[in-house]
Amino acid sequence: MKQSAFALTLLFCLLCVEAFCQTKTARQLYDEYHGNEFTFQQAYLNKNLTVTGKIRSIKKGIKGINEANAVFITATGYENFIVCQFPLDDTLPLMKLKADQTVTVTGNCKLIARDAMFLKDCSFSSSVSDVVKTLKAPADVPLGFYHIYQANGSTFNFQYKLSLDSYSKYTLNNEKGNLSYDQKTKVVRFTSGKLKGFTGIYRPVNPDNEKDPPTIVIDPKGFVPDLKHSYGKTYLLAYLQP
Repeated sequence: MKQSAFALTLLFCLLCVEAFCQTKTARQLYDEYHGNEFTFQQAYLNKNLTVTGKIRSIKKGIKGINEANAVFITATGYENFIVCQFPLDDTLPLMKLKADQTVTVTGNCKLIARDAMFLKDCSFSSSVSDVVKTLKAPADVPLGFYHIYQANGSTFNFQYKLSLDSYSKYTLNNEKGNLSYDQKTKVVRFTSGKLKGFTGIYRPVNPDNEKDPPTIVIDPKGFVPDLKHSYGKTYLLAYLQP
């Protein structure tokens, strides 16, 4: 009887450790979130979590406006997927951390928004590991799976998932559509389906950030995007997924 009670107690302790001390990379969490948002919410909301990932940006909070400093962790190199919040009076991370640094952060997941998870009361430790995978850019737009983000001037908000099935077919939210691709100009024109009327251009490498994956820059108004100028807020960026 005592042995059974001890076994039950041990099992309970192990489950508690697993529940309260989960350790993940930012990329693992990113893939889980985009795989099934419902199970992701069930697994991590209001749980303590330790995450390893690369800093994309750091923001100092302002008293009376946003009552916390924040470090933004990226999973792929181009989005702010994990928002790590810590108190305004905790200035040490602001002095020690910097963009592109890989860190391990521990906090409590208080909110999972449409395209980000928020960790509260975070503590940091540096790391030499790099969880961002670099993709080689082929000459022509790669077939495969893309995540589409909308530029808003400072970051990118996740919109939807795109499957480029061939150089004439695509799938968006389980709906098929047609497209045309000009190999010479690298222009993609969506001729039917949910993206009908949209026009994109393939960008193998981003000169402002060589760590970006191959990308289709898309204008919903149907114009060919001008890659020589800053992106407008209406542009969509479709990033090739590993």
